[in-house]
Amino acid sequence: MDVLKKFSVISVNKSQDEPTPSAQDLLTNAIFLENLNRMLTSRQKPLNVFTFEVNLWQEPFNNHAAIIMSHLNSNFLNLIILSTPIPGTHLKFDAIVTLEQWLNGKEVKMKNLSTDLKFDAFFHFAKVSTGMDPNTYSELTLLRDHFLVNEKPSTFELNFNRYAKTSEISNDTNNVEPHEVFGETEHVEYKNGGELHRKIWYFPHEVHTSYDLRIEYCITNDYTFQFGFVEAEVKPQIVNSDFNLLSLISTNYQAMKSIIEKCSFVTILTLRKVCKNLRNFIDTTHFNFPERNVWITFDGKDSMLEVITPEGKTSLTYKKDPIGCKLLAYPPIPYGSDFIATRMMPDDTPLNCCMNDLEQILKHQKTPISKLAFTLRSIDDEYIYKLKETLVPQRTRLLKVKCVAMLGVDLPIIARILSYLDQNDLKMIFLNYDAYSKVEEEELDSTKIVELGQWKRAEELWARDCGLSFSVKNIEHFLRVEVTLRTISVEDLVHLKEIFKTSSANRKFDIKARSFDAEDLTPTLGAPSLSNKIEQNVVHKKWFFKMEMDRRRAVCIDYLECIAGEREITVFVFSHVEISDVPANVLRWEQ
Repeated sequence: MDVLKKFSVISVNKSQDEPTPSAQDLLTNAIFLENLNRMLTSRQKPLNVFTFEVNLWQEPFNNHAAIIMSHLNSNFLNLIILSTPIPGTHLKFDAIVTLEQWLNGKEVKMKNLSTDLKFDAFFHFAKVSTGMDPNTYSELTLLRDHFLVNEKPSTFELNFNRYAKTSEISNDTNNVEPHEVFGETEHVEYKNGGELHRKIWYFPHEVHTSYDLRIEYCITNDYTFQFGFVEAEVKPQIVNSDFNLLSLISTNYQAMKSIIEKCSFVTILTLRKVCKNLRNFIDTTHFNFPERNVWITFDGKDSMLEVITPEGKTSLTYKKDPIGCKLLAYPPIPYGSDFIATRMMPDDTPLNCCMNDLEQILKHQKTPISKLAFTLRSIDDEYIYKLKETLVPQRTRLLKVKCVAMLGVDLPIIARILSYLDQNDLKMIFLNYDAYSKVEEEELDSTKIVELGQWKRAEELWARDCGLSFSVKNIEHFLRVEVTLRTISVEDLVHLKEIFKTSSANRKFDIKARSFDAEDLTPTLGAPSLSNKIEQNVVHKKWFFKMEMDRRRAVCIDYLECIAGEREITVFVFSHVEISDVPANVLRWEQ
């Protein structure tokens, strides 16, 4: 099978004296590239090419480069070279980066161009050499963090004239020095005249400890930065110890407190391990941390924590291992002076490690947690005991949570978890049937949960994919309800109607019933205000009732009955609507 060593598509000026292409040049290029595209399209098989080179002006590149590249055999394409004759030209890569040829390439080189591409568009290549738009401090830091936990690309050459802090991109005079991004280094070389030649930084790889990440900054070569890997034989980087964080504890309590409050929870866990003084300061100070969402997963052997803050999301997975517990962190978390994506904890269990970290996350939580979620699968009393120790560790105050969500089918366990939460802060309860736990069980026994103060004080209830068995009187205090009841009677409907007629607050109840006697509906509520048959087996009816003390609102009861085979689904939606939204002459004074 024949394979072309190189296939090049290059723009050539009609007059080399002109710095930019003329209209005639662009027209000639367009005709040629369209003919080339037709020729490649007419082939029965993609063209086998080892190296594909494109050097086109902006208009031909944006209009034709991706189309031509799509006709190449992705199994043979190894090297992609993209460039433009006019340096600084901004090119579009939206179509190219989605091609199979781009995604299967081994090496890419980009020259004389600017692009909005993010670094992650290159991470599947083995080698990268590219020019980019001026990059920010945070982007270079993220690029370094990627190489600390990944092996690809093996070489990444990055060339641009300047890079600035996010707040200084528009100010060319305030460029960031390399040491402000990667820290100080002892590996510095100068030219004979005393001018800086290059700096080199070495960082230990988080996963493969046998080699280091090498970052070179050079102002004379074709690249400005080069990222690569070397054997771990170089000297460790110098740690600047002029600033002592512990001095703030005694010299400025408020400053130290403010620093801790701005740290992520994983950073706080790291700071606690620095020394006894810092650990005592963190453990004995009350901080005002930002609101967080915490998701806890137990599946019988492994555990997971997912924490969402205004700064982003962190996932910690604790997996059972023959020698203990293996921690997987995404994104990598601070540990000592490094960032780690994995860590082995010998002679420990996923449950114990997970609860220890959760305790530190919740220990100083003063403001209510926005959402505390649980996935409960195949757990026993040991899990609940450890969870109780963590959520209410020998303290009188309960955990402050605004919303609790629980994926599971064991109502006694859910009731116990609810009892650990402060009823004065809990506003929303979300229950979801877990099909992976007990596929045979769909009914949830809710006789105990409705007696809890947390249940009675909450304002919203959502119960999806599960059936509940209780009287509607147990949900009449909620403002927003979406549930499935095993059965509902017309007496229940009348009771809810009266609750809505006298309510000063806006309410909405979505109730799906598995069993309901529709024959009693019209005799009890009266003839419907609106009635229609949507399909052969779907009936829709509405009733509107006046409020007792409010002339601006009305009560709407929306009824939907659907018969699918032998299964009948009945849905009632109780809501408050504006009088202006009620059709004329349908409002009832009493029923």
